[in-house]
Amino acid sequence: DCENTKFHFGYRDPNAKFRTILAYNCVANQCDDNAGGDCTRIQRFSSPSVNIFWEGESLPVGTVESNNVRKINNVKSKVAPYFPHGGTGGGTTTPAPSPAPCNDSPLEFLYQGQYMNCAFANSQNFCSDPEIQAICP
Repeated sequence: DCENTKFHFGYRDPNAKFRTILAYNCVANQCDDNAGGDCTRIQRFSSPSVNIFWEGESLPVGTVESNNVRKINNVKSKVAPYFPHGGTGGGTTTPAPSPAPCNDSPLEFLYQGQYMNCAFANSQNFCSDPEIQAICP
């Protein structure tokens, strides 16, 4: 449906260089005017707020129509009650584990005007930011 105005889609680079984790493979002559071909899947959710450094270029990993991060953030409060923190549903309570640090992916991305990778984001304590969590799961 090329007239769809929802924003929860994965992203495919228009030149078919890459696609985000929830995007189908690059195919020409579809709604996104993709060049087609076999595009590499990157381990990132689509978001227009984030760029990656790919083959010497800073490229976006989303648009207003391709924004998985926004959709995830919109539904997280609805999903969270299904997963009690640290418990098994029994009578005892286990404290929630400390948040895991960002992964150490070497993929570079542009965040708030600064190039970084997940290891740098972790060293600067940026991992609690929802945008970084979506990039560095």
